[in-house]
Amino acid sequence: MHRDIKGANILVDNKGCIKLADFGASKQVVELANRSCAKSMKGTPYWMAPEVILQTGHSFSANIWSVGCTVIEMAIGKPPWSQQYQQEVTALFYIGTTKSHPPIPDHLSIEAQDLLLKCLHKEPEMRPSASGLLQHPFVTGKSQQNSLVATPTMENIEPPSTSSSSILDNS
Repeated sequence: MHRDIKGANILVDNKGCIKLADFGASKQVVELANRSCAKSMKGTPYWMAPEVILQTGHSFSANIWSVGCTVIEMAIGKPPWSQQYQQEVTALFYIGTTKSHPPIPDHLSIEAQDLLLKCLHKEPEMRPSASGLLQHPFVTGKSQQNSLVATPTMENIEPPSTSSSSILDNS
């Protein structure tokens, strides 16, 4: 389990090959047999699943939540929740106590919105597996509208964040 999936930890080479980086917060599957290891809070607040924040468990489905948050980050150029909660500690409290998911951008296609709703289900056992996500129409391209943005217009595009955690940061 990675436990810190976010845009800054995804690398793409000039051939489009994607690699996941920064395994500092990860746990080996063998260690997860010990329930106390699985419940430790690791990761970056805006991408953390509610069950990780509440320390009620950390299963592979917490990574699926983070994938959904990363798709939102890609769509708006900022971490999910960050516009509503600029302090990470406030975001932690809200994510752990709310019954809702991060706001889903309106400009996303119906298929992308559906994918996000599945990834961001509040109940971890209701989230799809990684294999299940790979079968989603948005991923397979078997949808009528296989694009991230439903109606691309310049007003839908926001410039990327320039914070120190930005994927564009070269330092």
